[in-house]
Amino acid sequence: METHDRENFQGRYVLRHPWRGNASCPAADAYRAALPGRFRQEAQNLFGLTGWDAKEISTRMQATGQGTK
Repeated sequence: METHDRENFQGRYVLRHPWRGNASCPAADAYRAALPGRFRQEAQNLFGLTGWDAKEISTRMQATGQGTK
């Protein structure tokens, strides 16, 4: 949103990459099962913030192993 205020501002963002290590405990299984939902939310956030094509976002995420299904 554009404002007429010329004051300085600060923005912050955090990049979170999924853990890809080996584990066979129930917590790791639950983590992996939750990843597609997390990726869907990240895609929706990106779409909402940028207005980019949702299908293109999904395609690019799929190509990097961040499947939303």
